[in-house]
Amino acid sequence: MFTLLVSTEISRIIVELIAKVYEFKGVFAVYINTGISILTTSAIIYLILTYVVLTPLNKVSKVIQKLADGDLTTRIELKANDELKVLGDNLNKAMDNLNDIIGGIDHKSDTINGSIKVLEEENRSLVSKLEAISASAEELLAGMQENSSSITMVSKKTDSVFDDTKWLLESMVSEKEKSKKNAGDIQDF
Repeated sequence: MFTLLVSTEISRIIVELIAKVYEFKGVFAVYINTGISILTTSAIIYLILTYVVLTPLNKVSKVIQKLADGDLTTRIELKANDELKVLGDNLNKAMDNLNDIIGGIDHKSDTINGSIKVLEEENRSLVSKLEAISASAEELLAGMQENSSSITMVSKKTDSVFDDTKWLLESMVSEKEKSKKNAGDIQDF
């Protein structure tokens, strides 16, 4: 209603000016008045729609662009109580949920990193213990090889002593028999 009053008043002033200039009267003045009223009303409706619809849409568009760029801290603040306000509130809730999810992921990532560090330290400790076991095994192997060489040498010497003892016993038995034979020969003599 306000736009009609404004446009009617503006139309009346314009028509008076035109009527004075061209001295129009009657029906032609009504046509001009109607045309000017329609143009003025259209312009006012355009301005109101631009302010009421496009301004909030531009705000939403800017926030969505920041969201696309990775900024989850930006919020939409709309004063109206219409569908655009609901859209803005829902977008704000979505960004809050994303922040919560990212926070949970960050927390889990920190926990995993801590576990990885503990595993790395345990790994280092295990490698150190395995190296010590390996060194001990090498020392044990060297000692066993040395003992094996000693046992082989003792075994050879034992075999040699056994052979010498066997030869000595055989020699003694042979000498005993010779002595018996010589003793029998001496008795026979």
